[in-house]
Formats: sequence, C-alpha cells, structure tokens
Amino acid sequence: MDELPLFRRDVLEALRGPLEDGVVQVVRSGGSVTFPCRFSLVAAMNPCPCGYGEEGALCPCSPSAVRAYRARISGPLMDRFDLHLTMTRLRAADLMREREGEPSATIRERVEHARSIQRERYRAAGATNAAVSKRTLLLAGRFRPEAYEQLHGAIDEYRLTGRGTDRVLRVARTVADLRGSEHVGPGDVVSALGFRYVEEREADAA
Repeated sequence: MDELPLFRRDVLEALRGPLEDGVVQVVRSGGSVTFPCRFSLVAAMNPCPCGYGEEGALCPCSPSAVRAYRARISGPLMDRFDLHLTMTRLRAADLMREREGEPSATIRERVEHARSIQRERYRAAGATNAAVSKRTLLLAGRFRPEAYEQLHGAIDEYRLTGRGTDRVLRVARTVADLRGSEHVGPGDVVSALGFRYVEEREADAA
C-alpha cells in the first residue's frame, strides 16, 4: 500500500483484525462467513504531506500539518507492523555511483536456511517465528537471560504495548536465525527494537 495515510481511515482500521488474527469475516444480514487471511502487508508513507520533510527549507508543511498527516495512521495499526524503516533521499553522488548490492539469490538462500531452522525448532511443516504461539516461542526460542533483561529495560523506555513486546521477541528470534545463532542474545533484541523504533529514537535525539 503506497501513500498509506491517503487511504480512508475506515479502510485502514479494517486491516487490524486480519493482521492480528489471520482471518477476515464477512458479515451480512443472512449470517457471516470467515475466510483464512494470512498475508504480509508492506506499506509506505512520506515524512509529511509534501514529501520533503527531511529537506528542511524545501518543506512548506507546518508542524500541525505534519502531525495531522501522521495521525491518519493510528497507534494500534502501527503497532501491528513488525518492521519500521526510514528511507532517506539519495544524493547526486549516490545516484551517479554504481553500487554493488547483495544478490537476491544470496538473500533468498539465507532466508530459506532460516526458515528450515524454524521448521526444525518447532517440529512442524511451515512453522515460523511469526506463526507459532507465544508460549511455543518462549519455550523453544532459546532466549538468553540477558536478552530478557534488555527487553525488560526497553518496555518502559519505548512504551511497548503487549503486542509490541510480542513482536520484538519474534523479530529478535528471526534476527538470530538469520545470523545462524542457536540462542537469542541482547544484541538481537537491540536489532529488533531498532527496526521498530527508528523514528522515536531520532525524534528524542533531536
């Protein structure tokens, strides 16, 4: 979904149930039908209405306009995104320079290996860190005590909700899988928090 804040508010809020429960329910006067609905939602938005938020003098948007724009995405909906990334505009030097990125085939191989680790861990076909119950994740996830301590300290600092805490645990386990680690350490929790709260940390630093 591109330009996420420009979608109607009721449309956006209707995504909360399917994202959380993995089902969509269609209700009519004659009854209701429930369909399976597991999907990955990828969305993008500008930093402000004009899109020049990071450019300073080029941005004509008032602080109130920026707040109103970002407020179109509710906190409960944002809480359901596992990864939050801030992209910066490429400069002339970046556009003119030929850059070598990691080949997609290499990335795919690493992801497939991480998924095979998860299938073996949970002893179920198709099982992933995102899909298993929280109890199963905590019992089989091999979280080191220091990882829990790191997360405990972040709960108040970042005002994590119960859902947000659950998401950080799952992303941290996945980060550890991608680097081939049997255990989840405090660094994996820090990485998961970094994916989730980049904007909050930057705002505090400013």
